[in-house]
Amino acid sequence: MRASCRPGRLWWIAWAIATAVPAWAADDAPSLFASSEVRTVEVPSNGTPGPARLGRIDVGVLLMDRIRLDLPDGRYLVARRAATAASDSVHPVWSGSIDGVAGSAVSLTRQRDTVVGVVYVGRETYEIVPFWTGEVLLYGVGSECRPPYADLTASRGLDGTGARLTKRGSTADRHAAGIRRVVAYYTPASRVRWSDYGGIEARIEAALAALNAQAPNDPRWQLDRLREVDYAENGDARAAMRWLQHYLAEAGAESSAPSGTADAGAVLLITEDNNLCGVAARTDAGQARDAELHAIYSSCLTDPSLAAQLNGHNSRAGRDALAEDPSVRWTR
Repeated sequence: MRASCRPGRLWWIAWAIATAVPAWAADDAPSLFASSEVRTVEVPSNGTPGPARLGRIDVGVLLMDRIRLDLPDGRYLVARRAATAASDSVHPVWSGSIDGVAGSAVSLTRQRDTVVGVVYVGRETYEIVPFWTGEVLLYGVGSECRPPYADLTASRGLDGTGARLTKRGSTADRHAAGIRRVVAYYTPASRVRWSDYGGIEARIEAALAALNAQAPNDPRWQLDRLREVDYAENGDARAAMRWLQHYLAEAGAESSAPSGTADAGAVLLITEDNNLCGVAARTDAGQARDAELHAIYSSCLTDPSLAAQLNGHNSRAGRDALAEDPSVRWTR
C-alpha cells in the first residue's frame, strides 16, 4: 500500500540531524543556485507532494570541486567531486557524493545552458530539471513506491507463457574493456511527458551519468545513439520488451540494423509502460548480435536500484514482488 511507503517521522528527523551540515562547512562551497526560492509548483508526476526549489543556476559551478545543494525543506548538503569524475567538451558531467553520507551520489550534466541532475542521499532522491519558466527545478522524488524489476528468459518469458525470473551474470564480466556502449530509444509518449522538464533525451543522458557516478568501479556507460521510435504503450513493460526484440530482429534480418546498434552492448527502450520499473532480456536466439535489452519506465531512470538492475544484480525484493503477483499494475 502506498501509505506504508513513506518514511516515518522519527526516521526523517534522525536523517535530518545526521546529514545536517554546519554553516562553517558550507560557507566556502559555491551554491548550485545563484538565486532561488521555495515555491509550490507543478512538479513531474514522479515527484513527492509539497514545495520545490525553483531558481536560476550558475553553470560555472561545474568547474568547482565542492557544490552546495539547497533542498526545498531548508536543509542544505555539500557535494564533493569524485576523483574519477568524467567530463567531455559537449556535455560536461560533474560526479561526486555528499560529504559525510555513505552511499550517496550526485550527478550534474550540463545540457546547453542549464543543468539536469540526480541526487541520491540516504533514502531520498532528488531530481534537477529545467522548468518552463527558464529556471531550474529541484524536487523530491517518490522512490519508495516504485514497481519491481523483472529479468525474463528469452525462451519462454517473453511469449506470454511461463514467464519466470532469472539471475544473469555480471555485466562487468562481459565488458573487460571498461566501456559499455549503449543505444537508447524512447517513445513519443515519453517525449511528450518530459517535454516541459528538459526533455526525455536530457533525462536519459543524466540518468546514465548518475549510473556512472553510482558505480565508479564498474565499466562506464557510453551513450552512442539516442532516437525516438514508433512504439505505442499498452501498460505492460513485457510487451515493450517483445516489441524491442521484434524491432531488432527485423532490422537484422533485413541487414539494416539501426545505426549504432551493431556494436552496442546494451539497447534501452524508455517507455511509459508502468507496471514494472524495467524488464531485462537478451536478443532473440539466432541473432548475430548478442546484446542486453532493457525496457525501462521513464520514471525509474532515476531509481537508485537501476544501477544494480543494469549491472545484472537484481534485488531480491524486486524478484519476490514480481513472483508474488506478476500481473500487478502500478500507476504514476
